[in-house]
Amino acid sequence: MLRLFWLLFFGFLSEFIWAQPQKLYFDQAYATGAPQSAVFDEVNYIPLETNRESVFGRINQLIVTHKYFIIWDTDTDAIYFFDKEGKFLKKLSDKRNTIKSIQLDKNKNALLIVQLSKSYLPSQKQIQSALDNPFKNSALKYYKSFYYDLNDINAAKTSPIKNLDFIMANPIILNSKYWAFSYIYANKGWDDITDYELKVSDGNKIVQSFFPYSRQKSSIFYGSPQKISFYNTLNPSYLLFTRPFNYSIYKFSMDTLIEAYQVVFPMANTLPNSFFTQNFESRKAFEDYKQKNSGFVWGLDNIVEFKNLLFFSIDTWRSFNERNFILNKTTNQFLNYNKISADSSNYFLPPTGYRVQYFDENYLYSSVPSSSMFQSYESSKTRNVQYPPTLKVFFEKAKQTDNPVIIQIKPKTK
Repeated sequence: MLRLFWLLFFGFLSEFIWAQPQKLYFDQAYATGAPQSAVFDEVNYIPLETNRESVFGRINQLIVTHKYFIIWDTDTDAIYFFDKEGKFLKKLSDKRNTIKSIQLDKNKNALLIVQLSKSYLPSQKQIQSALDNPFKNSALKYYKSFYYDLNDINAAKTSPIKNLDFIMANPIILNSKYWAFSYIYANKGWDDITDYELKVSDGNKIVQSFFPYSRQKSSIFYGSPQKISFYNTLNPSYLLFTRPFNYSIYKFSMDTLIEAYQVVFPMANTLPNSFFTQNFESRKAFEDYKQKNSGFVWGLDNIVEFKNLLFFSIDTWRSFNERNFILNKTTNQFLNYNKISADSSNYFLPPTGYRVQYFDENYLYSSVPSSSMFQSYESSKTRNVQYPPTLKVFFEKAKQTDNPVIIQIKPKTK
């Protein structure tokens, strides 16, 4: 009976894997800009308090809860907590360990923090060896993983988790029981065995694996580890993800895997079939190929599905201003996210950061350096702009070297 159940289950799953995706025909040359008031209903600015303890460089990752802005800054290797008005509350740092990743577990109302020891840095071979048998707990001397309770951040209540070796691959929380993780690597010196780009674990075993590849013969993965990138959605029952050197966006939960969208680029920007069969002898050969073919799109990332809008970035050698886009699924219109321009309704200030960094049920969140805010302020002095009290105080008392400013955006969704 159990065998029959799994046969039925994987037959059901296969049906979803091969469902026809929605094709999105996209040429970035035709993705236009627009005034921000034509795209957004609201643009709000929240300066982050800057003092000796709270000053940091840039927002590597932003998490927004009902009480906090939580910021991971890689320059200072620290996590900062601010309230929703931007007041500084707390800083977390550790002299013995560097932060490897953070993620919010909404069910626990806790922050999962993974740290890497500064004393014991694993080699590529050691990482691969650990992930070959991801339940031995051999990563303990390299990694430290724990939950940080957000119910009272000043209590600094932490709960260690079982330090399974797959923590080295920065797994994402699927739900209270399962993790998804990805680590894709090939080497001619290894045995010709089949590995999988995507794996799901319950903490004791691998329960699902998808997208097989040869660890010896998949030359596009030689010498430079790749991974699937996961993206949370407003629906807690599923994630989105993208794969390296692939133009599809997948929807994934414990019982479905759907190729939801497939972006179709012009031929000049599309990886040719020969790319996937070419024998790259080394990492350098692969990098040389990329430099000689700089017009190709290497993949998709920064996926945000917000109501009728789909935000995505393309991995290309072009500038940041040519990488981030929005699809309005109602009108099938593409916009260049970084060419959305300021107007009087947002006080002629920067309407977006360089990408969306978080979102909740009502807003998108991004950030800009204080210096960018002051540049816009100076260039608008002849307009006699009437700023709200918060921004008026900011421009009177802040400095260009102060902490970044959070941008809270409510897009038009009709």
